[in-house]
Amino acid sequence: MVISFSRIFLLATCLLSVSYIKLLPVSPIYILSLAVFFIYLFSKKNVYNFLFFYTVFCYYSLLLISNFLFAGVSDAINVWLGIAYFFYIYESKDRFKFIFSPAYLNLLICASIAIFTFDAVFRIMNPVDLVDSDFLLNEGFYYKYKLNSLLGHDSNFNALMMLSIISLCIIGYKNGVIRRVQLLIYVLLLVILVLSTFSKAAGIALLMYAPILIFYKFIIKHYNVMFILLIIAKFLVYFIFYYSNIIIDLGPSFATKVKIYIQTIDFIYNMDISTLFGVGLHNSEVIFERYAHTLLSIILTESGLIGLMFFLLIQMYILYLSKGIAIIFYIPLYVNGLSYFSGHGFIFMYIHIALAILISSVTHKNNDSYA
Repeated sequence: MVISFSRIFLLATCLLSVSYIKLLPVSPIYILSLAVFFIYLFSKKNVYNFLFFYTVFCYYSLLLISNFLFAGVSDAINVWLGIAYFFYIYESKDRFKFIFSPAYLNLLICASIAIFTFDAVFRIMNPVDLVDSDFLLNEGFYYKYKLNSLLGHDSNFNALMMLSIISLCIIGYKNGVIRRVQLLIYVLLLVILVLSTFSKAAGIALLMYAPILIFYKFIIKHYNVMFILLIIAKFLVYFIFYYSNIIIDLGPSFATKVKIYIQTIDFIYNMDISTLFGVGLHNSEVIFERYAHTLLSIILTESGLIGLMFFLLIQMYILYLSKGIAIIFYIPLYVNGLSYFSGHGFIFMYIHIALAILISSVTHKNNDSYA
């Protein structure tokens, strides 16, 4: 096998896309993503993709230099780096598809399972002591096994990455890149690992994979309708709790989520300048009095209705470029996002969607060779 930049790049992408290491000052994926960011900026590119990327880049840049307060820029950087990474792989797919093979996908999945397993064992063997006054103590004993993750702030972030890997497994299976037995083994192990994160939201998101497997072709074909329904359903949940007096006692964490839904709708109804442009990156705590880590709520409050529109346009454009494949990632991750999805900050999803496009390209390449 000839060693080339493309092979090394794909190998690094597969190994580092889930290598978030909390103890390091900067996780390796961000170093690689920054390099890809500049490669994309100075490489030959599709003018429409670049104009779209440049518009997003300018908007978030304007947010940073505006008069609004901001406590950090990591979420915006995730958007810039993630979109650049996606576009770079997408626009180079004609070169990468002749290199990408099932071995890369299997390497990514096996490496992910190994990393998540090590983290799960570490968390369970090294639980955090919760004091009597700790808010999380009232959630249940299992919270002491969530907070000592080596990867993210807690195991909820790990669950998001696991869901993304499960989506990759399904796309690999549906495109004939991995076999049914492999799919069953991979998914079984990943489901066990998701459950080991003790994330209730991720557990609910897992249920989404049954209809995804059954109606895969239908969902891909009607991806625009599916995405619109997904966003409508998310806001419908917000409005149901806002206008009803439903009381469900599922602990302090769930009660906090309901409060966030209500505060999000109040933010929209205020209709002032911040409703349009947001209160600034990382400043959603001004609205929610805590870090909300709820996808649409954070994006809406930090970047306003205009920022939310840009964000949704990004997702729809990626759906279009991926010919609907991205919806297989959006459905479980957005369902999980009703409870936990860290704002704009999920660079791994963009990378995995780009790899999913390569998987589809490999399938088409093989089909062409048999024609």
